[in-house]
Order: sequence, then C-alpha cells, then structure tokens
Amino acid sequence: MKKNLSLAALLAAIVVSVTIAACDLGNGRLRYSVQVNNQAAGLTIANTDTVELYILNLEYSEDANNRGLILIADGDRTHRGRILNNAGWYSVKSDLAVTNDVNNGSYSGFQIRIGQLRVNETEYDFPVDGNQGHGVMFGYPTNIWGSSWDIYPDNFSGITMTDSVYSLKTILTVEPEILDGNGNLADDPYQYIKIEGRINE
Repeated sequence: MKKNLSLAALLAAIVVSVTIAACDLGNGRLRYSVQVNNQAAGLTIANTDTVELYILNLEYSEDANNRGLILIADGDRTHRGRILNNAGWYSVKSDLAVTNDVNNGSYSGFQIRIGQLRVNETEYDFPVDGNQGHGVMFGYPTNIWGSSWDIYPDNFSGITMTDSVYSLKTILTVEPEILDGNGNLADDPYQYIKIEGRINE
C-alpha cells in the first residue's frame, strides 16, 4: 500500500546524474560511474528523503548504425562478448562502474526503460512501456532504429561524439508532474523525464 508523500516530495523535481568519466580513450573505452541525485525545484526535498529509479536500460542511440552507447542493461545487451547486467535501483548511494566502446558520430535518440520509481519507501510501478516492453525513445532517432518505438521528441536534444571527447555526463530530470495530486504515478510517466548529455572536450 502506498504511503502518503509530503507535499514537498510531490512537487519537487528529481535529478538523476549519470556521471561518465573517460578512461583510456586511445583504445576507445570509457569507464562509467552512475549516481542518482535529488534536487529541488520550487519546494525542497528533505535531506532524509530518498529518491530512486529502477533503471532497466539506458543508452544513446547512434544515428548512422543500429548500435548504442550503453550505460545500463538488464542482461539483454551483449558487449565485447559479455552480457551487461547492471539494472537496478539508482540513488545517491549508488556508485557502479561499467566499461563500453564509444563510436564517434551523432546520437539523436536515447533509449530508456524504467521499472519503478521509489520515493522514500513508496514504490510506483512504471507501465510496460512501448511495444513489447523494450523501452521508449527520446529525441529524434533515425530510421535505422525502426518505427515500433514510442517516441518523445522533446525529451532529448542529442549529442555528437568525437575523438576529442573525454567525458560525458548524462542528466535525467524527473519533473514533479510524474506524481499526481493524489500521490499516484502519472499514466504516462515517461513524458515527465528529460535527458541532457553534457560533453567535455
């Protein structure tokens, strides 16, 4: 049974920072550390509040090829002959490192799949998203990704990776409208998540 949330928790925005530190770029490999941070917008979330997302898939979608810059996967992505299986709850207490290759080029789409939102001990189940539960796309993915995705064009503005990039910070902002006035998850929670990729060169 859902607990009642404070008004501050209902109206506050949640910022999820996925911090990516570059490592050994000469070999085309980056090391990622993932952390979820809370940040208020308008009213303040109390220091004792804990906000978490159960992230199943998180990846940038390359424009020219059907391949992604994978950050998080639920045992459903193979990279360099191994299965990436680091799905789970991400919060301010999380710090998880993974490695991946980066392909230079434009990434106008972003795939995301979330299982749940948790505020303190109250859990909210995300609906089975998209077609067959493979996630949704943010931004403007190219035709190479097919037409079976639910797409949210205004939720991601794209990035371009080059040899000079040494770090990439991905920020997921969850808008307060993701919870309605009765403390329930919105019918379409993905519309209230925005993603920004910040590149350091």
